[in-house]
Amino acid sequence: MKAKKLLLIVAMLALVLALWACNSNGEETTPDPIPDATEEPAAPTPEPEPDEPEEEDMRPYFGPYANDEHDFGGRVVRLTYSMEVNLEPGWNPEVDRFLERIAYFEDRWNFTFEFVNAGATNYVPRIITSTMAGDPIGDLVYVISRYHFPNFVLSNIATPVDQWGVLDQYLDMGFPQVIASESYFDGQYWAMREVFPPRYTSISWNTTGLFFNRSLFERENIPLPYDMVRDGTWTWDAMLEMAQAATRDTTGDGVIDQFGFTGSFFAHGLIHANAGEVIGLRDQDFRFGLLDANAQEALTWFGNAMAQPIFGHLGPAWNQPILGFREGEVAMNLHQWWIVQTQISDDVMTDNWGWVPLPEGPSANGNATSFGNEASWVFIPSSVSNPEEIAIIYEAITKDPLYHADDWMIFVERFVNDFETIEMLSIAREEQPPLMDLFLGFRGVSGEIQNAINAIASGEQSALAAMQGIEGIVEARIREAWEVDHVAAARMALARAEAQFAFEAFSDFVIESETVDEGDPDLDAIEESMDEVLALIEAAEAAIEYALDAGFTMDEILVFNHYWRCGKVGHVAGGENVE
Repeated sequence: MKAKKLLLIVAMLALVLALWACNSNGEETTPDPIPDATEEPAAPTPEPEPDEPEEEDMRPYFGPYANDEHDFGGRVVRLTYSMEVNLEPGWNPEVDRFLERIAYFEDRWNFTFEFVNAGATNYVPRIITSTMAGDPIGDLVYVISRYHFPNFVLSNIATPVDQWGVLDQYLDMGFPQVIASESYFDGQYWAMREVFPPRYTSISWNTTGLFFNRSLFERENIPLPYDMVRDGTWTWDAMLEMAQAATRDTTGDGVIDQFGFTGSFFAHGLIHANAGEVIGLRDQDFRFGLLDANAQEALTWFGNAMAQPIFGHLGPAWNQPILGFREGEVAMNLHQWWIVQTQISDDVMTDNWGWVPLPEGPSANGNATSFGNEASWVFIPSSVSNPEEIAIIYEAITKDPLYHADDWMIFVERFVNDFETIEMLSIAREEQPPLMDLFLGFRGVSGEIQNAINAIASGEQSALAAMQGIEGIVEARIREAWEVDHVAAARMALARAEAQFAFEAFSDFVIESETVDEGDPDLDAIEESMDEVLALIEAAEAAIEYALDAGFTMDEILVFNHYWRCGKVGHVAGGENVE
C-alpha cells in the first residue's frame, strides 16, 4: 500500500516538473479548466481577408469626375434640339471620346442620355408651354440666345445654372468653359455653351469677321491683309483703301460691277471693333449704347464709307451679300463665321477666300470685340425636377481629359482655304474675343436700330441725329421688358404659343382643303381634323383673354403674337368664324 502511494507521489511530481519545464519564464502555469459539456465550443479565429484591390483611376480616360459615385436611379436625361443631331462613331476623335464618356457615366451613375429632335415647328412656343405645364420638352434644351435672353429669364422659363456650384470646377486644368459667360444677369448665369457635337472652334459660329476674295485680291494686285494684321498696320483706313482699289467697272460699260464691300451687320461690327455696343449690360441693367462716343465714331465712319460707291449687293434678300461675294463680284464681305459651312464652301464657291478680324477701331485701346448677334445655348427649364443632377451629368460628359487648347484647328481646317486664316482666327480669339450683343432679345428694338442705321447709310441723317431720334423708343422698350411682371410675361408667352399652334393648324387645314374636290375620299379625313383645329382656335382665344387679364392691350397682343397674320384668314377674335 505504501509502495503504491509512493509511486503516485512520484508520478505527480514528474508531471509538475514537466509542466514547469514547459513554462519558458519559470512561472507557474495553471491548466485550463475542463469545459462544461453544456457550453458551445468557441468559434475558430477567422482567417484575415485579403485586402480589396484599389479602384482603377479612370480620370485619365474619362475626365475629373470618372471615379465619383452617384446613383441617379435610371433617370432619362433628354437634350432637346429643334433639329436632328447625329453623332456617329468615327466622325472625329473628339466625338468618339465624347460618346465613350456618355456610355461610361451612364453605366457608372445609372442614367440614360438621349438626344431628342423636337422639330422646328413651334419649337420656342413648345418650350414655353411645356415648361409652364411642368413637363418641359427636355432636361437640357437647345435655344438661340435671342429667345432665351432676357425673355426666358424674366418670364421664369429658365433657371440659373450656377446656383449649385457644380459647373466649371476644373477650368484651372485647361478645360473649356461650359457656362455661357454672355448669359450673366442679375448676379447669376443662365445658360451653358452648346457643345454638341464637340467642336473646338476658335470662334463662335455667329461671330462677325471680314471674309475677303483672295483670288480677286491677287487678280487686282491688292496686298493680302495678313501681314498688316501681324505688324499692327491693319486699320479702318487701310481696309477702306483696299475696298476703293477693288471697286471698278470690269466690262467697260460705265457701270460699276465689282465692289469693295458688302455684308450684314456692317455697322454693328464696326461698333464692336471700336469697343462699343448696341445694347449692353451695365450694373445689372440694360442700356442703349449707340450714343456713346465710341459707337458714334464707328457710325460716323460707316456713314462716310457708305457715301462712296464701294458697297454692292446689299439687296433685300438676307443672302444677297453672300451671293455677291460667292460669285466673285465683291472683294470683302463682313459676315458671320457660320457661312463657311454651306454658303462659301468649295462646292459652291470657285474663288479662294481668306478671313481676317475687322481692324481695331481708333478708340478701342485694346478693348475691341468681335460682334455677335446671337449664340447657341443650352439651358435648364425651370420646371425640370432635380436640376442639380442634370448639371452634374452635363459637367461630367463635357470634360474631355485629352482636350488640348489647339484642338479647334483640327475642326476649322476642313473649311478654310489657307493656313493664314487659322492664324488670323487665333489672333482674333486672343485680341478680339466674341461678345454677343443683346439687342435682338428686346421686342421691336432691332427694327428701330436698323432703320436708324439705314438713315445714316443713305446720308439722310447724321449718326448723332439718327440715334437721338430713337433713344427714347429703345429705352422705353428696354424698360418694358425689364419692368414687366414676370407672371404676366409668361402669360403673354403662353398666348403667343397658343396662337401659333392655332395658326399653323389652320394653315395646314386650308392647304389640305384646297387640294381636294367634293366627293374626294380624303375630304372626310380633312373634315374630321376640323374638330382639332377648332379646339386649338378656342385655346388661342382663351390665351388672348389670359393676356388681357394680365394687363396687356389688344394692340400689344396683335403685334407680339403676329395675330394680324391669323386675322387675314379670319379666325381670331374680331375676325370671321372659320365655320
